Amino acid sequence: MIFIPCRGGESHVEHEWAEPAHVTAGAAVLAETVRNLVEGEQENGG
Repeated sequence: MIFIPCRGGESHVEHEWAEPAHVTAGAAVLAETVRNLVEGEQENGG
């Protein structure tokens, strides 16, 4: 799971809101993780 700050600490509710920069940073972490996993599979012949 990748956590980012939400306004008021509230998540999984209709009024959940996060700063766009925090969402972007979370997406970057996810993209880097996927990239590392793919590169690792390629190095191991997978």
